[in-house]
Amino acid sequence: MNRAIDYLPYIDSVSDQYIQQVEQNIAEELEKTTVDGPHPNLNQLFPVANECKWQAEYNLYRETVAMNTDKDKRAAEDELLTKIKRQCVGIDMSRYDATSTDSKVLASMVSYLRHEDIVVSKLLPKTVQNQWLINKDYIENARATIEDLIHTQQQETDKLNRYRQQVQEWEALTFRYLKSQWQDKLNKNIEKSLQN
Repeated sequence: MNRAIDYLPYIDSVSDQYIQQVEQNIAEELEKTTVDGPHPNLNQLFPVANECKWQAEYNLYRETVAMNTDKDKRAAEDELLTKIKRQCVGIDMSRYDATSTDSKVLASMVSYLRHEDIVVSKLLPKTVQNQWLINKDYIENARATIEDLIHTQQQETDKLNRYRQQVQEWEALTFRYLKSQWQDKLNKNIEKSLQN
């Protein structure tokens, strides 16, 4: 392979004159270029983002909260959140007051306690029983899968051992044949040397 090598990166070094020439060429090229704005193809690479779905809330935040000082900002944020955020009324705890004499409240409590009793006495044992049955079935399937895997591996091991035995028996015949040939040649060589 005839190839001219004009640069050896581990031996050669770049001359200062060459570096100055490159820097001068770059400076001249930059002087010719106008940089009064971003490159025209930049908008294709980074298109203008669509309006955020929370833009109205953000604008409201900027108008009402962002102008406040740090002290008033937290209170203004809380006030704004109560306007924007969907309020969940939660659980009315007065319905479950045990000291109440109102018949509707007591009926709600009795209904809740009856529901709790049914869940604990009937549904929970069934759930535990179903969970136990599901787990038992899963463990039996896993055990069967592992036994199949062990059986398959045992068959493969037996097959491999039979193959090894066949190869060793075949090679033993070859080895005996070569040994007998070697002994015959050795005996012939000894006989020749004794005759001479």
